[in-house]
Amino acid sequence: MRSWEEHNNHIIIKTPEAFNFKVNLDYLQRDHNECMFEIENDRITRVIEISNVRTLVRIRANEKEDLDVEFLANTKPALFEDKESIVGYICEWFDLDNNIIRRNELCSKAI
Repeated sequence: MRSWEEHNNHIIIKTPEAFNFKVNLDYLQRDHNECMFEIENDRITRVIEISNVRTLVRIRANEKEDLDVEFLANTKPALFEDKESIVGYICEWFDLDNNIIRRNELCSKAI
């Protein structure tokens, strides 16, 4: 079960101990023509569509390396199930349910 907490307009997703957001950012920035998200100031901004509802989020790492997902432009979903789906989408995107150490090694080599 994924661990996350809701705080006002944010969701905090707990990450594995070995998670390194900077490694992920470096990997995601390898293609300068990416149009699905934007990275600026160590933050990722993108649209996530869940249940035909589009949300605009900004993702960053907090001081504990957990993911801080901020809902922008008044797009925070009202339903718990939709929030859970967004958490699932982000966890899958960052591969948080698999071996983080091995994935970080692969990402570092790909840069």
